[in-house]
Amino acid sequence: MRGAVRFAFAAGLVALGVVGEARATTVDRTVARFLDPEASSATGARRFVSMRELVVEAHLAAFERTTVTPAGALDERTSRAAFERHVIEALLGERALPPAAEARVEELAAEARWVEVVEVGGEARFAMAIEQASGSKDGAAAELATIFRRRARAELYLEVAVSQAVRPSDDDLKSAFASAPEPISKLGFEAALPLLRAYVRSLHLRDLAQSYYQAVKGRLHLEIVNPSTVNPSTVNR
Repeated sequence: MRGAVRFAFAAGLVALGVVGEARATTVDRTVARFLDPEASSATGARRFVSMRELVVEAHLAAFERTTVTPAGALDERTSRAAFERHVIEALLGERALPPAAEARVEELAAEARWVEVVEVGGEARFAMAIEQASGSKDGAAAELATIFRRRARAELYLEVAVSQAVRPSDDDLKSAFASAPEPISKLGFEAALPLLRAYVRSLHLRDLAQSYYQAVKGRLHLEIVNPSTVNPSTVNR
């Protein structure tokens, strides 16, 4: 992003309450919009970023980045990382999938949740992140369902695009286990294999998604939606 856009983005995050201690908004709104440069006119090229979803994603990203509990206030760097991941997954996750891949979306959405739990440091920290984002450990159910389903579709699209499912080798799994997060390492290698495979697959696809984003971000026409008009009173503090 150019300097003016970066400033507008940072100002927007502050105004929206994404940076700081803010919880999920009582009223949802669009934070940003962008174009899918490869979308057809039939499917539509316009994509949107939801404030509620971004608040949840930013808090999860904060717990991914630190082992401190609680993770504390959000900063711009963490919120920006969550925003970019949302854009990547919205970009790829809205694209059409072949029927065989579409049939796996719900299975892999559940897998995406497992992986996120691992990345934040376990179920207790996952619940804490959601409580910080929504005000309740059982909150943000609709947002989480959307986030993980979109993530599953984005990952499946990438596998289709490269014409190969990601299947980590035994050597890959052993290497990853040596430095795996505690929710995996505590299980022992054999017991951890299903979750470890999902985790390694997700990391690989996340790298592919980031590379794709870097290649196309100049064509997204990304816009922050009127951050200066946001009423801070719509954010629970």
